Amino acid sequence: MKWLYKLKKKILFIILGTMSTDYAMAYQVAERVREDIAGFAFEKGTLNINVTVSIGIAVCPDDADSVRELISTADKALYKAKETGKNKVVGREFGI
Repeated sequence: MKWLYKLKKKILFIILGTMSTDYAMAYQVAERVREDIAGFAFEKGTLNINVTVSIGIAVCPDDADSVRELISTADKALYKAKETGKNKVVGREFGI
């Protein structure tokens, strides 16, 4: 169903392996991942460490015509998420 890859240090990407994946579905999956991560606290001794994630999404062929372009578009969206407040999902609504 999904493949998870490490692209760069601390950057992962998920490929939804269905031909019927559209932007709305990709956004829902990304938002669920973001919420699940934000709702989890790591405990180390007396410390509770909360983690958040910024996610950039892109859908093929709507946002890109090749794998390289798809990854580049999602990467730009990821950095837009980081620039605009972190702990969010960003895609084409920001003109990416």
